Amino acid sequence: MLEEMKTALADLMMPATLLPHDGGWPLFGRVHLLWLLYASAVVVLCTLLYRHLSSKKARKRMTWIVVIIPLVLLASQDIGFVVTGTFTPSWWPLHSCNACEYLGLLYAIWPAAWIGETLFCLSATGAVCALLFPGWAWCPPLSWPVICGFTEHSLMLALVLMKLSTGELVPSLKRLWQAVAFSGAYLVFCLAINERFGTNFMFVSTPAEGSPLEFFASWLGWPGYLVPYAAGILGIWVLMHKAVSCTGRGHEARASGRHFRKAA
Repeated sequence: MLEEMKTALADLMMPATLLPHDGGWPLFGRVHLLWLLYASAVVVLCTLLYRHLSSKKARKRMTWIVVIIPLVLLASQDIGFVVTGTFTPSWWPLHSCNACEYLGLLYAIWPAAWIGETLFCLSATGAVCALLFPGWAWCPPLSWPVICGFTEHSLMLALVLMKLSTGELVPSLKRLWQAVAFSGAYLVFCLAINERFGTNFMFVSTPAEGSPLEFFASWLGWPGYLVPYAAGILGIWVLMHKAVSCTGRGHEARASGRHFRKAA
């Protein structure tokens, strides 16, 4: 019994680079929907709990928990790659969502307006897209990459919604350029890395498997599909700002004089 448990634990913790490619699951199938239910529960519970915390100290503590856990999970996978000698450039933690995890840590230390704006735009959309079109769908349902993938991106989205729910984060179309500037700069960095090492960070070399970008890539090729890619993201960001504005959240936060405005 003990040996079976050790074997099951070893299989659970096996790095993605050593997993077989025949143990995956279809997008929006039963396995995916169950994981999406888990992700939704994490996001909702974190947001509700954070909103009902009464003290700034308690909210600060929860913020640290939410930004540290994704980084610990990310590091655990990287350690597995290093230990097994499979830490190739394609597995470097340089995707845009990884960048948002680092920004989340910076935001916990220094809640500047431009960081909050970038997290609202890039982190929220990146997390949702990753949850809907996970790049780890080829892994077994209960493998470590799947657990980490859904948990990390759920907490990324939770961080944004937590701050929105209390008015600490106030998105503004006037600051949208800050998120665009950061994304553009990071895009240039990723293009250079992709060119040098043959990687696909930000999915600007090849569209994410199963995503709508595959349609545009088959129609427009590369780099043609990058045009609707960029236009679609920018359009979504504008709509997100409009949606927040319509809920009145931005006006409430400005009236209450919360610290996000003071950090601007």
